[in-house]
Amino acid sequence: MTKSRYIALSGIGVAALVVGALFLLLDQGIFNLSGTVDNTADVDRQTAVIERRNLSTYETIDGTLEYSDAVQVVSSKNGVLTYIASEGSSLDRGAVIFRLYRSVSDSDRLNSKQQIASREATVAQAEKTLANLNESATVGQIASADAVVAQAEAALDSLTAPITEAQITSANLSVNQAEKNVLNAKSTSDLSFIAFKNARRSYCEAADDVSTPLWIYDQAICPVVDEVLSDVAVAVLKDNIFAVDELFTSANNLLDKHKNYRSNLRSLEAFEESWELAVLNREALNDPADIHIFQQRTNALTAAQEQRAALNEAPSDLDIKQTTASLESANIALDLVLQNAQELLEGEGPSATVVMFGQLPMWREFRMGMESGEDIRQLKENLFVLGYGNSNASFVLDSIFDKWTEQAIKTMQNQLNINITGRIDFGDIVFVPGTSLMAYSPSFPNIGMSVPMNMSLASLIPTEKVITRWRGGAASSSSESLQTVQTSISISDKNLIELGSEVEIELPDESAVAGFVKEIGSIAIVPTGNQGGDPYLTVSVGIAAGISLPEWSGAPVTVSITKSLAQDVLAAPVTSLLALLDGGYAIEMVVGDGTQLIPVEVGIYSGGWVEISGPGLDVGTEVIAP
Repeated sequence: MTKSRYIALSGIGVAALVVGALFLLLDQGIFNLSGTVDNTADVDRQTAVIERRNLSTYETIDGTLEYSDAVQVVSSKNGVLTYIASEGSSLDRGAVIFRLYRSVSDSDRLNSKQQIASREATVAQAEKTLANLNESATVGQIASADAVVAQAEAALDSLTAPITEAQITSANLSVNQAEKNVLNAKSTSDLSFIAFKNARRSYCEAADDVSTPLWIYDQAICPVVDEVLSDVAVAVLKDNIFAVDELFTSANNLLDKHKNYRSNLRSLEAFEESWELAVLNREALNDPADIHIFQQRTNALTAAQEQRAALNEAPSDLDIKQTTASLESANIALDLVLQNAQELLEGEGPSATVVMFGQLPMWREFRMGMESGEDIRQLKENLFVLGYGNSNASFVLDSIFDKWTEQAIKTMQNQLNINITGRIDFGDIVFVPGTSLMAYSPSFPNIGMSVPMNMSLASLIPTEKVITRWRGGAASSSSESLQTVQTSISISDKNLIELGSEVEIELPDESAVAGFVKEIGSIAIVPTGNQGGDPYLTVSVGIAAGISLPEWSGAPVTVSITKSLAQDVLAAPVTSLLALLDGGYAIEMVVGDGTQLIPVEVGIYSGGWVEISGPGLDVGTEVIAP
């Protein structure tokens, strides 16, 4: 039931009581209806005085107390999880969300070295190409280009020249010889496989007679199967050939026979490929040249001729410019992999992800040489407030990442006991508006487990927005709650509110706090399906400054909106109203030792008081109020 409807019903009930009281008073002669003064002074009576008050009536709507959207926390690198903040804990500026310990594997190091070698080779090739452009062609380069042209011409001529009997005879002989080679190779391969299998059987029988190491069976060296040994099994066998004296001879024989069989098998595969190629070449003599092959060889000849001609011409400015740009690009790529290699080694060890305050999310790493930006200023403000930069007079709150910023970061890293690099990798800071609650991700691992890069570990739910102000090199902070009541209001009542309107929020324990209208939806929502009801607007109600209610997050609340307001009006207790027989109301004003009935006009009812106006009434007038 809304408060306004409750007040209306209460007024009707009061009116009924007043009518009953009036008849009782008339019956007992306490006052008369002629308007004269009753001097009866020995009757006990309760009185009140008329006051000036602000009276309001309210419209109530239901809502839910919520926080703003959560900020996801993901791992920016892989490593072992060594710490994570407790779920539900409140994290302030500078708090550690989680810690990782990263070890660089041998494969990571090898991959880094391979990338460096590849980039260095690209730079060397670009340097060589540029040097060749700036030098005249050598005799060797000209001879090589002439040879390529000759080969391209011969390849093209072979497609257009008529097929001779000699070519057909030669192709047939090649097919026959290739087929014989395959048969001989297969026979040799089969014999070597039998020898390998016998050697393997001898080894496994010898292994059964001694205390057999488990690795013989783990690597499938034994028992005997119709398969070759895996590369891992061969490596293990070689590494342990002296491990068991009784198996040395048979192990050595097994390795020899396995090597011989693998060699014969590769020979068989090569002969089979040669046979297939000979057959294809013979079949090609029966078919006309494919138009696509003809076009390919024509293009190859044209390219060879152009390259030969280029040796006689000086390089153009465009050629030199493009080659120089390629060299610069190669050097940049090399610098990047060298930097990555350095960061790989520096990244080995402990790291941490830290909470800082600000409206801008972290979208890049912070390091020397980066372009200026407001995100740098936001970072420097946090470093200063946390005490990492305020001891240095050269630390300036601007948007430039300088050596003093780098030093402040190193100071922070030293105090956090993490790798001291002077830079902040992407993801090592989570910027939120203010103090936030920790909530675990469903997939978050236990302490001591390996965490891959970009794994969701938790989320931060901001509970307040912290505003930092600067004056004379000193910082001061204030905060406002980010809790809001999400509710809605009927289109028919939309004129009751506007942005900034003050409201009252009643909590589940019936206590009330102040609030204000923060957002009003601009598009009406029309309920559909089984929802039914009138069109409405969504409304977001903020909590007054200095109030935080985390314990009521998610709870249903009631928002009271002022429906009508009478300011600075004469008001009397509702119980002082008397209903007149001919309609309207009156109050019984105390006059000397008696009373006088004064007709009144009534207005708003609110909080047990009613707005009145009538002759002779003013602030302080005493009236009967049973």
